[in-house]
Amino acid sequence: MLEVPETIIAAISASVVTLIGVLYTVHKSFTQQRTQLKHDAKERERERQMNLRRGVYLPAIANLSSNLSSILSMANLELPNEQVINSKENAQELSQIQIVGRDAVVQAVNRYSLELTEALLKLFIERAKLLDLKNSLELANEYMDRSLTKQSEYIEMMTQFNLQGSTDHALWNRIDRQAQFYNEQVEKYRNERNEVSECLRRQHIDFFEVCAKRLTKVSDLVPPIVFAIREELDLPLDRETFLKDHSESVNRIKEMLCSFKDAVSEHVIKEH
Repeated sequence: MLEVPETIIAAISASVVTLIGVLYTVHKSFTQQRTQLKHDAKERERERQMNLRRGVYLPAIANLSSNLSSILSMANLELPNEQVINSKENAQELSQIQIVGRDAVVQAVNRYSLELTEALLKLFIERAKLLDLKNSLELANEYMDRSLTKQSEYIEMMTQFNLQGSTDHALWNRIDRQAQFYNEQVEKYRNERNEVSECLRRQHIDFFEVCAKRLTKVSDLVPPIVFAIREELDLPLDRETFLKDHSESVNRIKEMLCSFKDAVSEHVIKEH
């Protein structure tokens, strides 16, 4: 029987052990590499989603300030309704959050959107009433100016009649009646203008107060949106400091509105 030398057996055994070690090392390395690739792919996907959300969130956050400004713009009766707020653009940017946002962000934005929509609708109704008064005031001014012009024309005709030494009493009576008619029209539209002007000013002052209350109510729903977005994007934020700064900003705007209201009220009292 052929005996295998112990050195050969030892060499084969060592080779087998080495091979097993190599296979184990390769397997472990492959497993680690596969785990790393999965982790890298997961991180890339997470970063892609974060970038997508940032692209949606940043314009939407900017619109939150724009919407708050729109509430204040309601009180400016010189601005047309179309210029007060671009609701289409704002709605599009906020609606994108419904697609890419997580539950906390979506819920916070929904609460904000509902409150904002209710505020704008009610303010638009009140604003329409003020615009009607403003239109009535402008018409009263226009009619009074026309009557003043006609009155001046007939007064000039009476002056020329006297300068010419005319004795046509029938013509004089016609001119005099027209002058008196337009004098009455001037007084009529002047009284109407003063009445509408006072009513408009007082209602306008009250409307400023309504806008301030709506502004506070809507702005209180902004911090939850900011908190939810920053948490989702892993961005640190000192909530206490943010709330303090936000509250101070809103209070400053309210103080400005109150100061304006007081100034207008004082002006109305002095005029009447």
